[in-house]
Amino acid sequence: MRKWPRRLSVALALAALALGLPISGFSPSVLGRGESLALTGGMRVFAWNTEYWDQGGDPERFLNFLIAQRADIYLLQEYIYWNAATERAKPIDRLAELRRAFPGFSIATRGELITLSRFPIKAQPRVGPDRALHSAADFVTTFQAAKVLRTDLEVGDSRLSVYNVHLPVYEAVSARGLTLVRERHANWQAQLHGLMGDIERNNLPVLVAGDFNAGPANAAMGDLRARLREAVVSAGSSPYPTSWPAGRWWTWWRLDWVFYSAAAKPYRYELDDPAGLSDHRTQELLVSLEESQ
Repeated sequence: MRKWPRRLSVALALAALALGLPISGFSPSVLGRGESLALTGGMRVFAWNTEYWDQGGDPERFLNFLIAQRADIYLLQEYIYWNAATERAKPIDRLAELRRAFPGFSIATRGELITLSRFPIKAQPRVGPDRALHSAADFVTTFQAAKVLRTDLEVGDSRLSVYNVHLPVYEAVSARGLTLVRERHANWQAQLHGLMGDIERNNLPVLVAGDFNAGPANAAMGDLRARLREAVVSAGSSPYPTSWPAGRWWTWWRLDWVFYSAAAKPYRYELDDPAGLSDHRTQELLVSLEESQ
């Protein structure tokens, strides 16, 4: 009789593990993948939350780090400085030095987001809440509304829509408590729904990358994962990928993601060391478009 409680406990634990596995962040499909993901051509994509660009650091070291990635497409977030006293973003202008460092690249910016592409940028449609902004909106307003930067790239005879994403943080500790959390979460939901709506209307192949400020257990992220494929599942090398906070022994959380449509084929996906320049790991992807596109 004593064996039954133990067996029941083990059975319940296994059942709980099975139910929780899809939202745990664990990716068992990468096990045994080995050398089949060797880099063999394709577009190099580099996505990264820079943690306020080069603020408080060495601008030359920061720029050299970007150059060293040798990417074809850079999707960078927090292209701003941050005033902690006022809790306000401050715009910066590094376009001249970026054009010198990346000759021939097309560059698009919106709010805190900046995309650099070796491939020509043919369109920059607004996405989500940003669509409602007046063309004369000031930087603070744009910074708050523009959390998705879409650029349509000409890649050979094909086109690819690339979405550079930084959804706002919705957890908060302040005197306003739950009221502030609700407000921020509503903004987060509006940005995510705007992104998903734009993807549904888009007939081009899509690549979506950035900081979503949400982990695998977030139900709304599950909706996006159901619409697109996840790079870490199809091309990753770590069974438990994490991205934040970088450089700590307890880098337990995954806030940064890459998704793609069926027309894009990833060969390799890695979360890598930001060399002390940010609290987010970098996302690096090798991808190609199907010939039929």
